[in-house]
Parts: sequence; C-alpha cells; structure tokens
Amino acid sequence: MRYISPLLTTLSAVCGTVVATQQATSADFKSIVTSNDFVLAAFISPAFQTSKDIVREFDIATKYAQSPLVTVDCSTERELCREYDVASYPSIRLFNGLEKSTRYLFL
Repeated sequence: MRYISPLLTTLSAVCGTVVATQQATSADFKSIVTSNDFVLAAFISPAFQTSKDIVREFDIATKYAQSPLVTVDCSTERELCREYDVASYPSIRLFNGLEKSTRYLFL
C-alpha cells in the first residue's frame, strides 16, 4: 500500500515526536485527537485484506511519523465510525482537532 506514503511524509514534516500505532476505542479516540496537533486515523474492518494491509503500513510508518497513527476497528466501534461517516475500509482521516478532518482518497 504505497499510496499512503505521501500523506505520511506530509504528516511527519509538520508534527512532533515519534509514537507507536494505537488502537483507539470510542472511550479514548476524542482524547487522543484533542491532545495532539495532528492525528492520522485509519478506520478499518479486520474482515478486509486492505484493512490488514493498512495496519501493517501504519506499524512501519511509526518509524517515520511524528504524530499519532491510530486505528479504529469499525466492527466493534460502530458508533464512532458512523459519527465520522465511514463508508468504506480502510478510511483514512487526518485530524487537526475534532472538528477539522481531511479525508484521504485513494485514486
């Protein structure tokens, strides 16, 4: 999944210290987003190979990204995924606060 590389390059250029991929739940997602300038989130479904691929890419990218990389499992966090209008998997969002997010489209 080499498509994510440009977004990760941009993210690493504008953010703080390196952190590991986190699996977020409804209980902690908003806290993660509000306590960081930028958060790259992948809304996934483990049933899809593309979701498994993006999780592996996020794990690799933690070596380079300087802001939290978060995955949200939509099979268990349905309400959170509905709140952010997740319609396909994986859905990538770059968050700058709770109200400001940018969808990353795979072309």
